[in-house]
Amino acid sequence: IYEAHENYGGMIYNVVGPDLSNYVQRIEMYLLRFCDGLIGSGPPVYAWLMSLLVRGYPPKKDFPIIGAYKEAKMYLSEKIPPHPDWDSVIAAFDAPERLLCNDDITMISNAKDLNDYEGDYETPELFSKLKGFNFLFVGVFVGENLKHLPQIITVFKRISGVNLIIAGYGSKSGIVERMANENKNIHFIGPLVPDDIPKWTRSVDATLRLGDVENLNSKYSTANIFFSSLAAGIPL
Repeated sequence: IYEAHENYGGMIYNVVGPDLSNYVQRIEMYLLRFCDGLIGSGPPVYAWLMSLLVRGYPPKKDFPIIGAYKEAKMYLSEKIPPHPDWDSVIAAFDAPERLLCNDDITMISNAKDLNDYEGDYETPELFSKLKGFNFLFVGVFVGENLKHLPQIITVFKRISGVNLIIAGYGSKSGIVERMANENKNIHFIGPLVPDDIPKWTRSVDATLRLGDVENLNSKYSTANIFFSSLAAGIPL
């Protein structure tokens, strides 16, 4: 069984370059042919795994979703280019539903443990230095993901009594940190481990999500911060 949450080749593309990124992808393509099944974090990731199959090595004859393989090969081989750049492979997200769902696939929805959002918790030290209304933004800073963040920072720095806390990681996190350091009410805290997200979410007054209506990832998926905000009872 192969289980994946992300397009790993695309995630590391901007950090390690195309050669190593393609090498990682080729390993995935080779190993997938020996799998008895796939577990993806949703239809987009499943579509990406299928695109690796149809561009790489044929799966075993008893592969449980072999019925969709031929159709997937026809569709995805035309839509997906032979490299893992994230901005290109996102076309896999728009695959027909019949290629993403069948009797052999069980969808497991995003879920939060409500126990993590109840009871006493330790407020991060940063909040002892802040006054006013606090927003939290959590993101991955790669590729086009920074498209709207500079504008958001420009708006926040002009509003007195409001603080923006930015958390996340990625090849462009240094750019985000520099932008934050130029403003007294913008604070970059770096990556958050999953166990710390509940207390940070519960400590702010509201969370912020940046969505691009033209981005298929934003169109078909819901950010983790949305579910964290619901669990914490915090406006998004």
